Amino acid sequence: MQQLTPAYLASLPQAQQKNILGEQLYKLISASNPSQAGKITGMLLELDTSEVLHLIDMPAVLTDRVSEAIEALNVAKNAANRAAQLAASPGRMSSADDAAVKRAIELSLSEPCSAQEEDEYLNRAIQESLSPSFTAGHK
Repeated sequence: MQQLTPAYLASLPQAQQKNILGEQLYKLISASNPSQAGKITGMLLELDTSEVLHLIDMPAVLTDRVSEAIEALNVAKNAANRAAQLAASPGRMSSADDAAVKRAIELSLSEPCSAQEEDEYLNRAIQESLSPSFTAGHK
């Protein structure tokens, strides 16, 4: 196989570039995270091509990025679980609660965060949903 260099990749159509980079990333990620390798590979392929090449060449940097991706996936999963818990409470979820849950999910997916930060996001989303200007715009 041709060595992966920026010049070589630039000579290929973008779809082929992503395919080659994805195959290389998947092999590396699946060695330590087989159950989430596909999802993490997809997340990392959103990065700039030069950064993906750097990840392929630098295992320690790739490990850090994989950890960040796993953390982001966990935050999203926790937010979805919280939303499902609220939604499963008949009669307890108002339209303001619904808007708060949606906002919390948006915030949690925008960047990786700790459980404490996630709680702060949820609380902030609830506060925003209870403000008159927010509820007026979401009726």
